[in-house]
Amino acid sequence: IHKEMSDVQWNTIASQLPKPAKTGRPRNNDRNIINGILFILTTGCRWADMPNKYGSKSTAHLRFQELQQKGIWKKILVSAIKTTHSSGKINLQKISVDSSSISNKKGASNGYDGFKRIAGTKIHVAVENNGLPISIQLSSANQHDSTKFVDVMESISDFVDSSMMKEIVSVYADKG
Repeated sequence: IHKEMSDVQWNTIASQLPKPAKTGRPRNNDRNIINGILFILTTGCRWADMPNKYGSKSTAHLRFQELQQKGIWKKILVSAIKTTHSSGKINLQKISVDSSSISNKKGASNGYDGFKRIAGTKIHVAVENNGLPISIQLSSANQHDSTKFVDVMESISDFVDSSMMKEIVSVYADKG
């Protein structure tokens, strides 16, 4: 079930978004578009199935791509991690690392995970003790977890500062 952003969540994200152009056509309502993007990401549905209340499907998709290319999603995640850490709701003492393979559609292949029998992409994630993602890496499905472990651990520093890194005591991973 998709839950739209609260005012507090929106205010945190809104400060990270690029400012609208001063000239040209007025931009669609950012909050509606971001809620539409989050609807797609949390439900896993196609862009074409996004409810009309969030605005244009093509606008949402273009905005999603623009925010990805400009690194805005990463800034939002970094901000969420820092805010959560400063409020004492994040526990970096124990880190868990794992991956999941996702099949590609329509015959496209980005590697074959022989163990899970999936042709596609693998998502490698490190989470803190409460389950908040602090590192996310993508690879082809044929990449073994152990080959991406170092990359995942090193990329944690992209999301948390050095003082927070010192809090890590244990790292848990399966032999996957």
